[in-house]
Amino acid sequence: RLPNFGNAIIATEKLRQYCFSVDHEVGKHKAYLFSKLWGFSQSNSKEFESLLRTIIEHEEVAFSKPNEYAILHRLNGIAATKIFPDSDNLDNSIN
Repeated sequence: RLPNFGNAIIATEKLRQYCFSVDHEVGKHKAYLFSKLWGFSQSNSKEFESLLRTIIEHEEVAFSKPNEYAILHRLNGIAATKIFPDSDNLDNSIN
């Protein structure tokens, strides 16, 4: 799991203004996928953040890479969502 997972910073505004924004030039493609594949959007971004916190607490870190701002960690996790409630039979990876 992520070292010091309780101190992990999840950029809530980046989720809302980039990953879940259908108006963002680059993020709109991610927003479409998050919405269609997992049912997440700006309106329920807190649920997504909660899901991320569960993953970083329980899943192993696939790799870590420092950049000019911080250390980025990649974790792979399988999660049940409202659209795909049976996570045991579906690879719903969140990277």
